[in-house]
This record gives sequence, structure tokens and C-alpha cells, in this order.
Amino acid sequence: MWLRGVRAGWRRVCQRKPAMEYCHSIADTASIGPDHAGAEEIEHEQPMARKKRYLTATLSDGYVKTIGPTADPFTHYWRIVAVLENGKTEVFWGHSKSLAEARKKRVATEEAARMRGWSSHAFEIVELVETPP
Repeated sequence: MWLRGVRAGWRRVCQRKPAMEYCHSIADTASIGPDHAGAEEIEHEQPMARKKRYLTATLSDGYVKTIGPTADPFTHYWRIVAVLENGKTEVFWGHSKSLAEARKKRVATEEAARMRGWSSHAFEIVELVETPP
């Protein structure tokens, strides 16, 4: 049974005996009875769920990408537009939790351009903005 904790969010109160687990609320403690005598009390903590939000990235060419609903702490969106030797275009994109993490993709992009034989490519990073649903 999950209980609302004051400081730690949700918590679960259980009593364990060999090969058995009894879960109860604090209000039910008085009605436990002799069956639970000597059992060890254990708390299982569960963090509060983060609020879901929508994130929007607007790139320099006017393209708008919306991500969500998500509770992940993404801060930046990155996009690679690669032009292949035959003239076709491939687009790779993703989101990261920091600007430093997004910048590391640039090094990988240079390697990918050499390995895949791209005739040209553009790498772009933009900040994500929280928007209402």
C-alpha cells in the first residue's frame, strides 16, 4: 500500500516475515494483531512523478519540432542535414540534457561524414523552450 509522505513523496510500508510480506497503512497498524509480531518494518521510497511538459525547438530555416509530453529534462535539440554523393538528403536529429552533450555530437558528425562519404552536411543545435499543450 502506498502512503503519501510529507517530505519524500510516496512511501510504502511493509512488514516482512520469512517467505511472507504484509503491506499496511499507518492507520491499519493498530489492527495488525499477533500474526505480525516480531516482523521487521521496511520502507520502500518512490519519488514523486515529474510534471509532463511539451518542448519546442525552432531552427534557423523555420522548421519547428515539438517534443512531448515528456518529463525528461531535455534542454537542447540537434539536427544533422547530410547531402549524399548522389544528391539525396538525409536528416538525423535528437535531443540532449545539456549543451555540452549536444556539442559532443558534432565530433561524431565529422567522423560520420568521412565514413559515409557525405558531400556536405550541416549540424545545428537549438535550445528547447517549454510550451503549453
